[in-house]
Amino acid sequence: MKKSIYAVLIAAVLPLSISVQAVAQDKDDPKQVAEQKRELAKSKQEQGKQASQFGQEKAEQAREQGQAMKAEHAQSQDKAMRETRHATEAPTRESRDKMSEERKSAAKMAKKHEMDSKKMIKDKAKKEHKGH
Repeated sequence: MKKSIYAVLIAAVLPLSISVQAVAQDKDDPKQVAEQKRELAKSKQEQGKQASQFGQEKAEQAREQGQAMKAEHAQSQDKAMRETRHATEAPTRESRDKMSEERKSAAKMAKKHEMDSKKMIKDKAKKEHKGH
């Protein structure tokens, strides 16, 4: 039940003007004047309640809007962080993969070189053995 500020203001001003007119017309009857003053006090109290309720509704809307903005900001920050992390990790991942491939290649070459060396040593040993 949301009211516009205009509805609250109209509700506040209208009973006041009616009460003032009524009090001005019936100055002779003290009971009626007292009753009108009580009604005026009640209407002022009701207006205060309405204004308070209106203020509370507006404050609640502002809180909800603030929370929504905070959530939206947090989401955008998370998205930005993910994008940044992805952008920094992609080259790192590529270089890590490249280094891994280079190590594998170097290990293969070292193993082949070792095998060739062993074979050369064996061949040399065979030649020396045959030569004697």
